[in-house]
Formats: sequence, C-alpha cells, structure tokens
Amino acid sequence: MGSKWSLVAGTLVVGCSMSGPPPRTQAAVVEARCGDDPGVVDARVVGPQNVDRVEPLYASVNTRPNGMESRLIGAKLHIRMIDGVMPESVGQALVCHQARETLRPSADDACPYAVPGAWVDIQVKPDAMGYEVALRGQDFVEAKQILDRARAFAESSAAQSMR
Repeated sequence: MGSKWSLVAGTLVVGCSMSGPPPRTQAAVVEARCGDDPGVVDARVVGPQNVDRVEPLYASVNTRPNGMESRLIGAKLHIRMIDGVMPESVGQALVCHQARETLRPSADDACPYAVPGAWVDIQVKPDAMGYEVALRGQDFVEAKQILDRARAFAESSAAQSMR
C-alpha cells in the first residue's frame, strides 16, 4: 500500500505546479490507484457530518517594497477524530473522493474537495481534536471557490442536524 500511495503523492505534487496535467488526467491516474470501492473510511470522511469548523487558509508572501502580505490560498477544515483512522487514511480517502468527483459527469456542487476545472491540493495532519485538512488552490479564484464550497459544505451539515 505504501508504494501505491507514494506514486499518488508524486502525482499530486506535479498537480500543484502551474504546468501540471489537466485535472481529469490527474483524476484518472489517482482513481486507478484507488479502486472501485470507496470503503468505510471514505464514507465516514468525505461527508460534512464530521466537520467541526472551516476557516480561510492564508500564505504569507513577500511583496516588495511593502514586505509581507497574507494571501488567500484555500480553506482549512477541522474534522472530528474517527476512531481507528489515521491522518494518512483520511488523506487517501479525500484524494480518491476528489478523483471520483472530478471524473463524474455531474459532480457535487458543494464539495470542497473537488472544484470543477481545478485539482485541489489536499494535505491532512492530526490536530488536537481530529484532523486538519488544508485545501489549496492554484490562484485566488480557485482559493475563493474552495473556501466558499467548504463553508457551504459545513453549513449543510449544521442544517441537517437541526432537522
């Protein structure tokens, strides 16, 4: 399993460069490594029910002569801990979900993990309450789409729980 995902990670790094392959090409490569069955981990990870909060993701950029400036690069989702699921498994599930959504003819409009015409850079690390999922776009337009979709995604869970 390790070598399979190291190849996917290599593909994702290429996807972050401005000259990377088109999103559907990247999705096809990733999806081939994911298999047909999304699995239990995927079902528990990709839905909005475990999202605690969403916040903007910024990067500091040196803009001469003004010095450092913060720029929106995407969204940060905080997801509640899922028993027995490591951050690496969460990352794999989200990347596979992104690939499947990218290849579908009609993707979910609210999914922050898959943005039409873009390949979202997904990075997962543990935090105090679960997982911190960083979703990065290539430019401001993608970053804003990711953030807007992430907020709508989290709000859809809140609305469902109030019913």
